[in-house]
Amino acid sequence: GADGLFRDTQGPAPADGNVQLAVGALEGSNVNPVQAMIQILDNTRAFEMQTKLMQTVDQNHQAATQLLNVS
Repeated sequence: GADGLFRDTQGPAPADGNVQLAVGALEGSNVNPVQAMIQILDNTRAFEMQTKLMQTVDQNHQAATQLLNVS
């Protein structure tokens, strides 16, 4: 829906015999926060390198254009 919640438009979902409810139990996270942070840092570094590469290509393009204009 507009609030970001899932709604089944086909009515109530059928019961699943494989699902068990454990009263008083805590569910563990399916995300390793350290690994996620490392991945974010890796992605940030890769983005910075690609940005720097694009800047270098642009500078080389400008220099080549100036050389061709002089000739």
